[in-house]
Amino acid sequence: MGIGCGGYAVLFGLLMISSTLGFPFSGGTVGFVFYFAIPAVIGLVLAFIPALRQWGIGILIAAAASWLIVIGPCFALAGNL
Repeated sequence: MGIGCGGYAVLFGLLMISSTLGFPFSGGTVGFVFYFAIPAVIGLVLAFIPALRQWGIGILIAAAASWLIVIGPCFALAGNL
Protein backbone atom coordinates (compact mmCIF):
# COMPACT_ATOMS: atom_id res chain seq x y z
CA MET A 1 0.00 0.00 0.00
CA GLY A 2 2.85 2.36 0.82
CA ILE A 3 4.49 1.60 -2.53
CA GLY A 4 1.26 2.52 -4.32
CA CYS A 5 0.88 5.78 -2.42
CA GLY A 6 4.54 6.61 -2.99
CA GLY A 7 4.10 5.87 -6.67
CA TYR A 8 1.21 8.32 -6.85
CA ALA A 9 3.31 10.97 -5.12
CA VAL A 10 6.14 10.49 -7.62
CA LEU A 11 3.71 10.48 -10.54
CA PHE A 12 2.07 13.66 -9.24
CA GLY A 13 5.47 15.35 -9.06
CA LEU A 14 6.28 14.26 -12.62
CA LEU A 15 2.93 15.59 -13.85
CA MET A 16 3.54 18.94 -12.16
CA ILE A 17 7.01 19.20 -13.68
CA SER A 18 5.75 18.22 -17.13
CA SER A 19 2.89 20.72 -16.98
CA THR A 20 5.35 23.45 -15.98
CA LEU A 21 7.51 22.56 -18.98
CA GLY A 22 4.44 22.61 -21.23
CA PHE A 23 4.20 18.98 -22.35
CA PRO A 24 0.85 18.45 -24.11
CA PHE A 25 -0.14 15.23 -22.27
CA SER A 26 0.16 16.69 -18.79
CA GLY A 27 -3.09 18.62 -18.50
CA GLY A 28 -6.77 18.18 -19.01
CA THR A 29 -8.50 14.88 -19.48
CA VAL A 30 -5.49 13.09 -20.93
CA GLY A 31 -3.34 13.96 -17.92
CA PHE A 32 -6.11 12.87 -15.58
CA VAL A 33 -6.43 9.49 -17.31
CA PHE A 34 -2.65 8.96 -17.33
CA TYR A 35 -2.46 9.82 -13.65
CA PHE A 36 -4.90 7.04 -12.76
CA ALA A 37 -4.21 4.54 -15.56
CA ILE A 38 -0.43 4.23 -15.28
CA PRO A 39 -0.37 2.90 -11.68
CA ALA A 40 -3.29 0.55 -12.38
CA VAL A 41 -1.52 -0.96 -15.39
CA ILE A 42 1.73 -1.31 -13.44
CA GLY A 43 -0.17 -2.95 -10.57
CA LEU A 44 -1.86 -5.41 -12.93
CA VAL A 45 1.44 -6.39 -14.51
CA LEU A 46 3.11 -6.88 -11.13
CA ALA A 47 0.16 -8.90 -9.84
CA PHE A 48 0.81 -11.57 -12.47
CA ILE A 49 4.47 -11.98 -11.51
CA PRO A 50 4.58 -14.36 -8.51
CA ALA A 51 7.60 -12.77 -6.84
CA LEU A 52 6.10 -9.26 -7.08
CA ARG A 53 2.43 -10.12 -6.50
CA GLN A 54 2.27 -8.40 -3.09
CA TRP A 55 3.58 -5.16 -4.56
CA GLY A 56 1.12 -5.32 -7.44
CA ILE A 57 -1.85 -5.90 -5.13
CA GLY A 58 -0.73 -2.98 -2.95
CA ILE A 59 -0.55 -0.71 -5.97
CA LEU A 60 -4.01 -1.85 -7.10
CA ILE A 61 -5.45 -1.15 -3.64
CA ALA A 62 -3.93 2.34 -3.71
CA ALA A 63 -5.31 2.86 -7.23
CA ALA A 64 -8.83 1.96 -6.09
CA ALA A 65 -8.54 4.16 -3.00
CA SER A 66 -7.34 7.10 -5.08
CA TRP A 67 -10.54 6.97 -7.15
CA LEU A 68 -12.59 7.15 -3.95
CA ILE A 69 -10.53 10.01 -2.60
CA VAL A 70 -10.70 12.06 -5.82
CA ILE A 71 -14.17 11.30 -7.14
CA GLY A 72 -16.02 11.07 -3.80
CA PRO A 73 -15.55 14.72 -2.80
CA CYS A 74 -16.25 15.83 -6.37
CA PHE A 75 -19.66 14.14 -6.32
CA ALA A 76 -20.35 15.54 -2.86
CA LEU A 77 -19.51 19.07 -3.96
CA ALA A 78 -21.50 18.74 -7.19
CA GLY A 79 -24.52 17.42 -5.28
CA ASN A 80 -24.58 20.50 -3.05
CA LEU A 81 -24.45 22.99 -5.91
